[in-house]
Amino acid sequence: MAHPARRGTRQVVERLRAASSSVATTSAEVFVTYTTPAHPGGEQAARLLDAGAQRLVVVGGDGTVAQCAHALLEWIDERQPADPPRLIPFPVGTANLFWRNLVATFPTGPADVDVARVTLYPSGSTTTSLVAVGVGNSVRAIQRTPAQKHWWSYILAGVRLWSWTGNPWTQEVGNIAGVPHRVRIFDSRLDSGSLCHTVFSPTTLADWVCAGAWALGAGREPTAIRTHVGESFDLDAPHGLHVDGEVYTKVRGARVQVRPRALPVFIPA
Repeated sequence: MAHPARRGTRQVVERLRAASSSVATTSAEVFVTYTTPAHPGGEQAARLLDAGAQRLVVVGGDGTVAQCAHALLEWIDERQPADPPRLIPFPVGTANLFWRNLVATFPTGPADVDVARVTLYPSGSTTTSLVAVGVGNSVRAIQRTPAQKHWWSYILAGVRLWSWTGNPWTQEVGNIAGVPHRVRIFDSRLDSGSLCHTVFSPTTLADWVCAGAWALGAGREPTAIRTHVGESFDLDAPHGLHVDGEVYTKVRGARVQVRPRALPVFIPA
């Protein structure tokens, strides 16, 4: 499964084809399919699994990997296989937060990873988060960041939206330790069995400075930041929310619940 618009996708797919052709036998087949804007990965992944795929290789960013992970988890929940297929991510996205935290938490080889089940309201539909679910200005920052930009483009877009009204500037629920360059957002890990709910409510410019220092590992948790660790959190989303960077505008809220060790993955060397 590959996202065709991402930088590096073609090179990764070519390397995978070459590697598979050198080890494939008559009993093994390799299929490559691509995502589209209308079908971002979940449906294609489900078809591959129904066809007997033993490994689900995903070349894409956090959103594409999450779509395929959701399809894999639904397939596993329905069939309860003794030896389920494993997802193998190859990062070519903007931030690649799932991959960065995955290799920082687990050694190469098979691993069973925490994810979050996200129930969207009022529809009641579900999806899967591998990284974070957020409401507030984080959604606006994502909407203002053109596709294919570097991960720090999100940070720049967020800085342009800064304010200090005392209201929550953003709320995020995640199961990762942080973002690139060890920037801290959550008190959690992909193997912690819990989620972290982080709320940032600045009242002064100094709150932004203290929050930045805390995110970089300096000082105690500032008063403008509140973190809570638990297994389930509810978010109000009158202006939409994002799930791993994918924005949902036709929602009003979500319940985010941890699923410990639910996703079987394989981390390539």
